[in-house]
Parts: sequence; C-alpha cells; structure tokens
Amino acid sequence: MELKEAPAIEAPGIKYARLMRYDSNNVAVLTCVYNDGVISSCSGKIKDGKFEPELCYSSEPGQDGAFFPWVAHLAAVGYKEQPIEVEK
Repeated sequence: MELKEAPAIEAPGIKYARLMRYDSNNVAVLTCVYNDGVISSCSGKIKDGKFEPELCYSSEPGQDGAFFPWVAHLAAVGYKEQPIEVEK
C-alpha cells in the first residue's frame, strides 16, 4: 500500500492527519503531525459517525519522521484509511 503525504483539512498548525479504522469493529486511530514535529496519536471508537478518543500519546517535538511508518504499520495490521470530515 502506497501512502502519500496529504495535508490535513483546514487545520491550523497541522501538517498531516490520518484516521485509520479497523473494519471488523468501530476501533480507530487518529494520528496528526503538528508543524513543530510533534506526533499525536489517539485510539478510540467511532460512535454515531464521530471519532471519540479513549487513549492518546504525544511525542517530543521533531519526531515527524515517524508519522508515515506508524500509519504504514496500522495499514499492515488491517486498519484502513477513512476520510476525515471537518465540521465548518
């Protein structure tokens, strides 16, 4: 699976964002990279079409190089990318 760099949708301060969902249930992981290189990754569930985080981790600044390997790992274990919808 090829992963491409895609900017987050109108999110100030965020370089990349991915929502990865596990098909067999409503488990999902939302991962973002901020402009300072901090990665924030939250696992949770999708309820009524919205992501509800349960457990989050944030890295030290300058760790943005780990973003695509982490998303590739999620894809390798069965997670699939889900479009991110932003309320306006």
